[in-house]
Amino acid sequence: VMDRQTEAIMQRFMVGEHDAHDIGVAEALQWCKEAWDSITPAAIQHCWQHAGLFVDRTQIADILNP
Repeated sequence: VMDRQTEAIMQRFMVGEHDAHDIGVAEALQWCKEAWDSITPAAIQHCWQHAGLFVDRTQIADILNP
């Protein structure tokens, strides 16, 4: 996801836009969705366990796979 975002910013810069980081709301939301979708359930599960939010793996599985 980051590579696509960096590429979009560089393209804006190369065509001479004053603020290459100035993006629209729709594009920002799309980037957020792509970033969120790239996170695996296993990564979320690991973070929750590490933070002590859920100790029981069954509880995590129930939330990730309703």
